[in-house]
Order: sequence, then structure tokens, then C-alpha cells
Amino acid sequence: MKHDTIIEDLERERLPEIAADLTKQGYRFVQMMGTPREETIELMVSFDKNYELKNFRIQVPRSDLKIPSMTGATLAAFSYENELQDLFGMEVSDLAINYGGNFLRTKSIHPLADMVDPKVGKRKTPAPAGDSEKKRTVKTIPLAGVNCETVPEEKKEN
Repeated sequence: MKHDTIIEDLERERLPEIAADLTKQGYRFVQMMGTPREETIELMVSFDKNYELKNFRIQVPRSDLKIPSMTGATLAAFSYENELQDLFGMEVSDLAINYGGNFLRTKSIHPLADMVDPKVGKRKTPAPAGDSEKKRTVKTIPLAGVNCETVPEEKKEN
């Protein structure tokens, strides 16, 4: 059976409501990803039931990178939402398991925040690294009795 791919535009405030409704209908959360656009970070969120995908597109303005969490309806979203915080600098409210910007180990803070999809615009030049650049620190985050640590990148030898 072939299904057409339909992507529904969604206001970010409705994300937890839609996730809860679809979960009650037996859909499972599949994925969430961000794509840098000129004026927004475009989020794609997908749910599945019986090989039928429901896809949603959310435009999050770069001037207000806040979204509500779906983890109240589907805990599986916690890793995707933490990635959005780490890669784009998004702020996810009411996130059930929040690593506070330390979920992924990256060379720089929010490495995708200043990028733009080459199909729609030019890549923005990131600000030069300097004293104002945030430094990563080691943090221990308890998770169900297990200590998970993020470790700063080793100093590279010349």
C-alpha cells in the first residue's frame, strides 16, 4: 500500500498537544530534526502508525528559539530535543530529561546555529573564537541511578 507524503505546517505551541493526541491514537514518535533556514530553524517531526507517517513542519524564528517539549506525551523525544538545544541553541521548555546543553560532545557551542541551508541562502560566517567563547565543563548528570558525564575535548598537541 502506497501513501503520499503529506507535511502539515504546525505552530510550535501545539506540538505537545499533537504529540499527546497522536500517542493516544496509537501513533509512535519516529523522529525530529532541525534544518537551518535564513530566518528560521525548520523542525520536522514524524509519527507512525501501521506504516502511515504523519509529518509536521514547524518554523521556529531565529529571534525566538523556544519550543515546548513533547516528552510529556512521548519520552522518546528527549534525545532529539536535547540535540536541538546542543546543535542550534534552542530552548526546550518542560523537557523531562534535560542535559542542559551537554548531551552531545561538539567542538564548538551550537555548531549549527549560524548555518543556513545552501539551497536557500548563504552560510553565515561564525564569529571568530575568542575569550568570549563559552568553555565546556565536565558535568555529572544523574539518570536513573547512573552517572553520565560529558568530558571536555582533549587539548590538541601541535
